[in-house]
Amino acid sequence: MLLLRLKQQILRVLRWSERYTKTDMVYLARGSFWMIARQVGISIISFGLAIAFANLLPQETYGAYKYVISASLLLSVTTLSGINTSLTRSVAKGYEGSVVPALRARMKWGVLGAALALLVVLSYQIQENRLLSAIFVVVAIFLPFKSSFSVYQAYWQGKQRFDIFSKFAVAQELFVALALVATIVLTNDLFTLILVYFIAQTAASGFFYFLTKRRLENQTRDPETIPYGRYISFSGVLFAIANNATDVVIWHVLGPASVAIFAFALRPPQELRRLFTEAFPIALPKFSQHTKEDIQRTLMGKIAKLYLLLIPCTIAYILLAPFIFTWLFPAYLESVYYSQWISLSILVTPLSLFGTVFQALGRTKELYISSVLAPLLLVPALILFVWLYGLSGVIVAWLVTQTINAVVTIYLFKRM
Repeated sequence: MLLLRLKQQILRVLRWSERYTKTDMVYLARGSFWMIARQVGISIISFGLAIAFANLLPQETYGAYKYVISASLLLSVTTLSGINTSLTRSVAKGYEGSVVPALRARMKWGVLGAALALLVVLSYQIQENRLLSAIFVVVAIFLPFKSSFSVYQAYWQGKQRFDIFSKFAVAQELFVALALVATIVLTNDLFTLILVYFIAQTAASGFFYFLTKRRLENQTRDPETIPYGRYISFSGVLFAIANNATDVVIWHVLGPASVAIFAFALRPPQELRRLFTEAFPIALPKFSQHTKEDIQRTLMGKIAKLYLLLIPCTIAYILLAPFIFTWLFPAYLESVYYSQWISLSILVTPLSLFGTVFQALGRTKELYISSVLAPLLLVPALILFVWLYGLSGVIVAWLVTQTINAVVTIYLFKRM
């Protein structure tokens, strides 16, 4: 009885607060609890793995590991990750039979990425780099499968079952992390580390996909899932490339040790950003059910309120960063300066909600412009500024391009 009364009291408070937030607070609390719990769990796992990497692997080995993972993600753009967003939209409308076609489409396009990986193998063979040549053979084998199985996540988001989505995601991350930690305890061999990573990721993701497939409630297919997902993927391909190009550029210009230094500088601010953005996907089904006018009238005020939380958190991180690195990553104290500057990117986090709106309403023109602008600026900016200023150039490129993209995205939102 006590728990029931407490639950009813919480529901009354949430409903009361809706008069001021202009948001379905019960839906938000139910969904965001699980999404935030998911991110907290993943962040703990990620930090634990990072501590293991920092203390058990040489900088050059970890830098090479990060380079290969980033390069594989670049090649994975062919798997059409936008199909996941489209699938979430379709499932929210009741088209659960779109899950299997979505997987097949992603795998089919992933073969192209595998072919590109084999060209990388050929390149390293010509350079007589047998290690990286063998590693990219592994990438080519697993590439069509590793990312494609993630369609199960889109299904649970569309069903608004954020509890199941979060539990599956944390379990997957934990399995992969344990496999990697066990590996680096036994060996520092780069090939073995990469092989274990791809096997663990593919096995875990595949397991949860087949578990999800058994729970589909209908086989009705949305004819728009694949075409719209393909459009989202093509419009976002430059963003996907830019998002993973940083490590590749640093590797070729500055070397593996610099990749490792930047990776650790990025990790804490990245986890903070994810903590704030994890509640955003739950907005996609809700946005799909509202008109453009309703969203334009209320969203800007909600974003403004988010900054009351984001600004103090950003300042706090800048002040605490030296202590965090001294305690957790003592081998990477030179990353502190870069990490403090990177943390400013947390302030543009709420603006990603505009992209969610464009996706939910099918605003393909605005989605295309907002997806293409930043990558067009970022990739050449990275090459130029990293060459001129080293790792500091990465910060300059990121902050300048994100600011420009934020201004343009706000303009598109108001004019749509």
